[in-house]
Amino acid sequence: MKTYAFHTIHTTIAGDLHTPVETYLKVRDLFPQSVLLESSDYHGSEDNRSFICLDPIASVSISHGMATYVLPDGTREEKPLDSQFTAEDALRGFIGRLDVTGDYARYCGLYG
Repeated sequence: MKTYAFHTIHTTIAGDLHTPVETYLKVRDLFPQSVLLESSDYHGSEDNRSFICLDPIASVSISHGMATYVLPDGTREEKPLDSQFTAEDALRGFIGRLDVTGDYARYCGLYG
């Protein structure tokens, strides 16, 4: 199984000047496959994070019992879901193919 290496790049924007939702709404028409991801701890405000992802280089989708990977080199793989290969397995398998480094690389995995 081939893995793909990436280095994350980020920009910090003060939340009191621009909210993540406001920023996302400004860029979503320019980048149609953009997504807003927010993480918050309801017991405190010191470790809240928001990520706006703009131009996907890979994707995973699960629909009608089929997991589909589109990988950075353009290849497409499909695998049916069943009792031995669940949606969680599909997500973990996809993430396992990406070797992500950088300041926020730890947010690119599944926790649980």
